Amino acid sequence: MRLMVKVGAILGIIGSILFLIVGLYTILISRLLYTGITNIILGSLGILGVVLAFRDIKIAGYILLLLAGVAGFIGSFIPLYVWDDHGYLRFYYLCGTALNVDLILMIIGGIFGIALGDKKERKDF
Repeated sequence: MRLMVKVGAILGIIGSILFLIVGLYTILISRLLYTGITNIILGSLGILGVVLAFRDIKIAGYILLLLAGVAGFIGSFIPLYVWDDHGYLRFYYLCGTALNVDLILMIIGGIFGIALGDKKERKDF
């Protein structure tokens, strides 16, 4: 039963690490600094939420993970600017993702963590 409670944290840490790697790679190839910094901040918030969840501060940790995933998902649709490169338009967005797989893992991990929380026993009189 203990493993079912931690499924959300495991999915969240995988998604957060992928999101952080995409941010570091974006800065490494120096495409757009704002996108990389946004990815690093949101990925770090997701990892912080998972660490809080593993330290038994579950609700705050999973809510932080869920908010980081939703903010990244919304940011992946906000364009920063468009660049005309020899007749081709290149769109640069606020958050660059790995085909949204990382963000979906973060969101699902946050939802699972909140939904599969520890059940407290009721005392019947």
